[in-house]
Amino acid sequence: MIAKRTLRRNCRLIRRLLYRWAKIQIDPGNVQDWIDASENIRRNSETTTVNLWLDTVEYALRGMVEKDSMEWSYKRKHRGRKFLVIMDAQQRIRYVIGEMLPKVHDSWIIDAASSLLEEKFQGGVIIADTTFHSAKEMEGVRIIASAPKAKRRRGQSTEAVTAENRLISHRNKKIHSVRSTVESPFGLVNNKFKSLKGIFNEDSTQLKYLVFFAFAVHNYRMNN
Repeated sequence: MIAKRTLRRNCRLIRRLLYRWAKIQIDPGNVQDWIDASENIRRNSETTTVNLWLDTVEYALRGMVEKDSMEWSYKRKHRGRKFLVIMDAQQRIRYVIGEMLPKVHDSWIIDAASSLLEEKFQGGVIIADTTFHSAKEMEGVRIIASAPKAKRRRGQSTEAVTAENRLISHRNKKIHSVRSTVESPFGLVNNKFKSLKGIFNEDSTQLKYLVFFAFAVHNYRMNN
């Protein structure tokens, strides 16, 4: 009979090996790949060149932390880790950034990874939600994100702020309509890997190995 400690050690080793395979399956591709994948997507005046989608997912991790901890995930109501995922219009996962602390702002993560994104996603026009609105501009890569409501500035009338927010709302609706055309693959992935639906009972590195493997299996099933 195999001891629990041995079984756990072997599982940890297997996840690490599968992680290496996973990184091969999660391929950024090139601008023509992204354009081809999105050829049937209906766009509008704000999103005519969009060819990639950006989203986040959080997973619960064993261990207790206070709500004011950077490790606290409001989405999971538990200690957790966050992953940023770039995908094409066919739900094929093109790039994963993780594992990140849940409370690190999404725009900061993009800014920190900007050099890598510029290298791998030249020609990419990435649609995202409001949490990415303040990301810095990149060379050869554009992020189109919905915007937060405008706040009244000194000397600005109430009517001017209302008019500005009306324009922002109109633009956001156009962006959301295109974002929603590509359903997130996270539900499909989590249904295949039940340990990702609850609290993962290993450390954050092992969680990263499993998340990358789960995403890679998703891609492999699409490609074969």
